[in-house]
Amino acid sequence: WEMFGKGKYIESGIDILKESEILFEIIPEIKYQENSFQIYEGKSINILEHTLNVVKNIGKLEKNIKKTFFSNFKEEYYKEWFSYEKKPLLFLSGFFHDIAKPFTVKLENGKTKFYGHDKEGAKIASKWGYQMRLSKKESKILHDLVYNHMYPHLLGKEKEITQRALFRYLRKTGEIWFALFLLDYADFRATPPGKNPKYLKDLLEKLVSFYEEQKKERPKPLITGYDLIDLGLTPGPIFKKILQDVEEKRVEKIINTKEEAIEYIKKNYLK
Repeated sequence: WEMFGKGKYIESGIDILKESEILFEIIPEIKYQENSFQIYEGKSINILEHTLNVVKNIGKLEKNIKKTFFSNFKEEYYKEWFSYEKKPLLFLSGFFHDIAKPFTVKLENGKTKFYGHDKEGAKIASKWGYQMRLSKKESKILHDLVYNHMYPHLLGKEKEITQRALFRYLRKTGEIWFALFLLDYADFRATPPGKNPKYLKDLLEKLVSFYEEQKKERPKPLITGYDLIDLGLTPGPIFKKILQDVEEKRVEKIINTKEEAIEYIKKNYLK
């Protein structure tokens, strides 16, 4: 924690951890990356080498963030993720983000696929966090960073990014919504060709704008759980689904009033 929270020579420290094999004692599962490869853009990439480059890139990003597109945004968005309390979790997410690739690899039409590596990696990260006695909050942040690390990559490459998609992203990622871009920028830079992550920049601009609008307005929900009870529904997991559905439709301006929300629920959820 001290190394990643206060260390000044993190990049050389990572090399020492690998060369001395202390890294494999600290995170045993990472050893499997040593002889595991990914075919990307016609090139064969060693997954361990990629992982270590991602972690190093996080360190470089902290030093040079003013020279990247992150400088277009308020410092408050990224400053907390380079604090002593949270920076180690960002670095650790770099170690764990692809840790499950050796266990999920499949070869399809000459291409390597790693279905579910994000979800499986998050499980490994959670187990490690428990063994290392991280706090519940720290373990959750580490888990969520690994679990969601593909989200900005996939959403950013969509042909059309709707208001609903932005709303859903912010709701699902919670407090790590910006941190994921720091991790994914480091990930992109460590993956060929790794030159211009324009899709990440464009998506982040949309998200920050949407986030600030939502924060400014903070409208009250159109309906509450009490309204659902009045409609004859029994409290349970379905309540969360309905309330989120209505708010997403509201963001898209499909539903604008409480009356419209009630009618929508009657039509789609009451039988």
